[in-house]
Amino acid sequence: MRNLFVKTYVAFAALILVSFTFAGSVFLAQISRYSVQQNKSQLENSVSNIQALVEHNESAYVDTDGRSILQLYLQQMAVSSNSQMMVADAEGHVLISASGEKTAGDLKADELSDDLLKAISKKGKYFGMGTLSGLFSKDYYIAGRQCVDESGNVTAYIIAATPAEETRRLVQDIMHTFVLIVFFTLILTLIISWFLSDILTRPLRGIVSASKQFARGEFDVRVTEDNNCDEIDELAVSFNNMVSTLQQQEELSRSFVANVSHELKTPMTSISGFADGMLDGTIPPEKHRQYLEIISQESHRLSRMVVRMLETARIESGEIV
Repeated sequence: MRNLFVKTYVAFAALILVSFTFAGSVFLAQISRYSVQQNKSQLENSVSNIQALVEHNESAYVDTDGRSILQLYLQQMAVSSNSQMMVADAEGHVLISASGEKTAGDLKADELSDDLLKAISKKGKYFGMGTLSGLFSKDYYIAGRQCVDESGNVTAYIIAATPAEETRRLVQDIMHTFVLIVFFTLILTLIISWFLSDILTRPLRGIVSASKQFARGEFDVRVTEDNNCDEIDELAVSFNNMVSTLQQQEELSRSFVANVSHELKTPMTSISGFADGMLDGTIPPEKHRQYLEIISQESHRLSRMVVRMLETARIESGEIV
């Protein structure tokens, strides 16, 4: 994975996925916490009302008429909140119970467990989730309180419970909806990230393509300097300046080679021409010395030109100043 486009796209995708995962986890945790708090608040409010009624009217669960009125009251609360309501005596025996339409049949015992009685007695109230040692056939959110008389003795226990399945189903529905939203949003953002990655890497690909053309000898190639990105624009300007400088140097080198070739050709033509003339007899022997002096002068001239070229090369390489 050395391609910049792939790295950029994967980075975008990973960032988006991590962000959605984190946000979704926090969101679902908050929803679950809120649902539990709502159930707790509702159940504790119910047991508080029943507790107040029982403590201020002991006959509410002692005599027949009182029980009938309390039974009706509990039944109304159970139906309206779709929950289980019950009143137990000081030993934990259920005296009165009522259930909503969806919770009918979930109560499997008529006695509160010792663990629940101890938990309620410890702080005077209780909230938790479970089956209460088989009291219910499935998990319930349960709130409980104890009623005491003027002497501080426990006279009754109030229990209100609502199915945990409802809250779980609500959280699951929200989670499914959230997952669908995240799925389609993720696809959309990944598509956008694809185009963003392409936009960000396109100028760099243009510079790479231009550099390959320049390497093939196409010195008139240039790249766009307006890419809506300061760093890439600076890189493009630097590349174009470099290409312009190298193009000028190439033109100077070609001009230099052409000039040097012309300058070298003149003495070499003189040397070779006079030497051939003496060898083939065109130049008579009595004039050989004259033309040998010319050949010598042109040879020294040629030598000086070669020395200057070597010095120029050394200056360009930095060996001498």
